[in-house]
Amino acid sequence: MADENEAFGELRALMNARIKEHAWWRDLQALLDAAIDRDLEVVRDRWAPYIRGFGEVWSRRFEYRRLTTLEDFERWPVAFSDLRFELYLYDQRVGDDAVEQILSAPQAERMTELNLGRCRLTWRGYESLAASTRLTSLRRLTLATNAPGARGARALAEMECLSRLERLNVYANDLDDASVAAIVRAVEGAALRHLELSTNTVGVEATAALCEARGLGSLERLRLDDTSLGDGGALALCGARGLGSLELLSVERCGITARGARALIEGLKLPSLRWLMLERNAIPPEDEGELSAAANARGFEAKLRRVEYTDWR
Repeated sequence: MADENEAFGELRALMNARIKEHAWWRDLQALLDAAIDRDLEVVRDRWAPYIRGFGEVWSRRFEYRRLTTLEDFERWPVAFSDLRFELYLYDQRVGDDAVEQILSAPQAERMTELNLGRCRLTWRGYESLAASTRLTSLRRLTLATNAPGARGARALAEMECLSRLERLNVYANDLDDASVAAIVRAVEGAALRHLELSTNTVGVEATAALCEARGLGSLERLRLDDTSLGDGGALALCGARGLGSLELLSVERCGITARGARALIEGLKLPSLRWLMLERNAIPPEDEGELSAAANARGFEAKLRRVEYTDWR
């Protein structure tokens, strides 16, 4: 009992500390792990209500824990059945069966972030996500570097949870132009703030969807790197009118020349823009100074890092 009281005293001191940065969360997780291993019943009856009380009064969203293994995910509800958490399985290659395992568990309803990047998911995993009705708390979804194929891409665009997401990352999903366009249309009207579409195909249809979107007014960051956008895509993006909150537009490694960069800098109608990322494009060093000055004159910064110039034409 003395050990438990001492541990609970550590918890109280930690919860009343003002700093809530990475080291603080790490210490909290270590304390919780030790307590759960020692006595699940005490944690459930004494610790969980105490922590829950702080979650109700703190102004920021309170994610109690980042879980990093399926084992942690399975044992979490034993002690904290109604507390929110993040599940981070990046690069663990868990496959489609793990998605079904996660979504079949009641605690999936308390999950605010799900990171399944580089997890070897196929269309099966994507269809499981699309069919789930338990992702009611999910606000951030990462599916980077998977291979859903055309069938999985269709499922992705039909996910019911998309309408509630704040962040969506589908980097390197080998999505074609039509699939990217379908995703853009699917997230219209959502509270989406960050959208990562890099290393997919952003062609005429996807660019048109971005330009025609009127329900992406909360979007702050849009990444379209490695999409072979080219000067034509850059010119088309100048027609976007529904991205009034966008602060960062990234089009790195897209084959954009000085002509396309100039078109973006002079033609974008994005009142909140702060950064235009144009690094590693086909822009000769002698044009960088002029382009940077033109961007500054419009109130944002154009990132034009000097790299070895290659004539992409």
